Amino acid sequence: MRVAAAALRISLSYCYFRFNEAKAAVIVQENLQPIIGDVSFLPGPWRPFKLVMPERWLQLSLDLDVGSLC
Repeated sequence: MRVAAAALRISLSYCYFRFNEAKAAVIVQENLQPIIGDVSFLPGPWRPFKLVMPERWLQLSLDLDVGSLC
């Protein structure tokens, strides 16, 4: 466990904490073997597809008279 903590650059206690969380998740996880053997089983994406379009930046031009501010 020390080697894993050193490689991940995390504390040893945090490494044990995450290990125990992963171990608990495996215990409650369902077995996929009966599903995979089914002919009608068709695996899909883990999460729905979402296309993210980057927003364009708009440059605002303010028509201010700088001379009147002084």
